Amino acid sequence: MRASRWAVLVCGLLVVVGCSPRPRDLRVSPSAPVGGDRVIDYPVQPDDTWNSISESFFGDARNAGRIAADNLDLGLQPKAGTMVRVRVLDREFDTVRAIAEARGSYNEGVESMAQQGGDDRARKAFERALDRAPHFVDARYNLALVLLRQGEPQLALQHLRQVEQQRPQDPDTAYAIGAAYFHAGDFDNAIPALERALELGPGLLRARYTYALALERAGRRLDAKRAFQSYLSRDAESAWAAEARTHLEDLDSGS
Repeated sequence: MRASRWAVLVCGLLVVVGCSPRPRDLRVSPSAPVGGDRVIDYPVQPDDTWNSISESFFGDARNAGRIAADNLDLGLQPKAGTMVRVRVLDREFDTVRAIAEARGSYNEGVESMAQQGGDDRARKAFERALDRAPHFVDARYNLALVLLRQGEPQLALQHLRQVEQQRPQDPDTAYAIGAAYFHAGDFDNAIPALERALELGPGLLRARYTYALALERAGRRLDAKRAFQSYLSRDAESAWAAEARTHLEDLDSGS
C-alpha cells in the first residue's frame, strides 16, 4: 500500500524545507541620528540581500529599496562583513524593537525544531515571538512548518498565506503551501500551489517530487508519470529517485 510510504516521504520533504535563517544580531540603539530618523549599523551576513536585511529589521522586504538607496549612495553593497546602515523612521521604531525583543524566543524555536521531540517547545517559542512581533515573518514561517509536522495543515495554511503576502516570490513558501494542501488531502489545491513553487524555483526537487505524488493521488496517472520522469531527469541517484522509479513501475503496471 502506497499511502503510508507517501506520508513518510512527504514528512521527510517537509523537514528538508528547513528553518528560515536565524535572525541577525540586531541592535536597535541608534548609532547616528539623521534628522528625525534613527540609523542602525548592521554587519552584513553571508547570503544577505537588501530584501533579507529589510526582513530582519522590519519583518518584510518593503524597505529594501530604501536601504539599498541609502547605502549605494555611500558606495556600500550587501557583502558579508560590510557594515551597512539601516535607517529606521520614528513610526517604524516600535516594530524594529519588537522583532529584536522576540529574537530570543525565535532562536529557542529554531533550536527546538532541530531536537528530537522538540516540536511542542518550538511551537510555543514561535507563538511567543509572534505575540511580541506579529510581523516577524521568519517566526510565522517556521511555526507553520512545526504545525505541518504536528499534523495541523489547515492551521499551518493560515500562517503560510500570511507569509505569502510578505514573500509572494519565495519558492519555499509556495512549496510549503502545496505540501500543506497535500497533507490535508486537498490535491486540487496542492497541484497548482506546487506548480507555482516550481515556477518560482525550477530546481526545487522536493517540490517536483511532491508534485508528482499529488498528481498520482489525484488520479492523473499520465501527468504523474511525466512528473516522475521529469524528477528523474534531474535526480537519478537519491533515495527519492529510487522511490520515483517504483511509482513509475506501479503506474505502468496499472496498480
